[in-house]
Amino acid sequence: MRTSMPAPSPVPTSPPPGRCPACGASEQKTVLEQRSVPVHTSALLASRQQALAYPTADIVLVVCPTCGLLTNSAFDAPGHDYSASYEEVQAFSPRFREYIADLNARDYAKATVARKVAAVKSFCAFLLDHGDLTSNPTAQIDSPRAPKPVPKPMTTDEVDVLLQEPRKYHSPEAGRDAAMLELMYATGMRVTELVSLDVTLVHLDPKSPYVRCMGKGAKERTIPFHDQALEALVDYLDEGRPMLVKNRDEAALFVNRRGERLTRQGFWLILKGYAKSANLSPDITPHTLRHSFATHMLRGGMPLRNVQEMLGHANISTTQVYTHLTSDHVREVYEKAHPRA
Repeated sequence: MRTSMPAPSPVPTSPPPGRCPACGASEQKTVLEQRSVPVHTSALLASRQQALAYPTADIVLVVCPTCGLLTNSAFDAPGHDYSASYEEVQAFSPRFREYIADLNARDYAKATVARKVAAVKSFCAFLLDHGDLTSNPTAQIDSPRAPKPVPKPMTTDEVDVLLQEPRKYHSPEAGRDAAMLELMYATGMRVTELVSLDVTLVHLDPKSPYVRCMGKGAKERTIPFHDQALEALVDYLDEGRPMLVKNRDEAALFVNRRGERLTRQGFWLILKGYAKSANLSPDITPHTLRHSFATHMLRGGMPLRNVQEMLGHANISTTQVYTHLTSDHVREVYEKAHPRA
């Protein structure tokens, strides 16, 4: 039988009494009053035990105009004061650094720690911009850098298996899927760019086929593709797409069985289905094909700048993450080829 939670006490309309613990000033300014905050959503606000016992709390956030110290008074059931745990956001206190150290000690991912620290720093910057702080109390706290994840490309054999999977079936959807997978691996497009293609953006000249796609920042780029992708696209446009579209005026290149533009989520499900039926890794995503394209092109000798242009990266440092993978490949080839390796 569930026991009812005690009703939270009302939030006071004036700052809680007491002096600033940092400078001793008696005047404090209320900058936030919020009722029934879900404490389980923030590790800064309450401990796990408190969050389980009392799922919500009413908080009053105050700032000292003299020194800029940020403090909180939280009111819930009698005997449960959340102000101590919330002090972890005070940049003038070592508690915030202890909080970061605690996250690291509990083996939180570096990206998770960086995100939590960024949230606190952004909030303090917000208070500074609105005049609630005289200086940013987190300015001297370094933001942990989350390491860039190293892409995990497929092998060329795995790609071949995946691209052959739709060809085992004979249906308009299978023809569409074969064309999508071939085109994505042939161009390295993002999944959003792929499903956003219109028929008019694909040029099927047998001598020089290419596609025009709109990337991030509304930047258009032209990407060539090979004969196998061309063949799959021609088959789909001649046989599959006419059986799927319901409206002759439909501009989308790839459509679902209702004749409407295929969505990102729809392509994701299609890819997952073929990966499963081909006994490939369940971790394969649309971006895996993009990673595989970039890695295989670099291993094949394409200059980094050209790969950057084809991927639509604004900064070449984003493309350089793939050089780590190609360096490993070069090392393997070197050790096999050199007589003294």
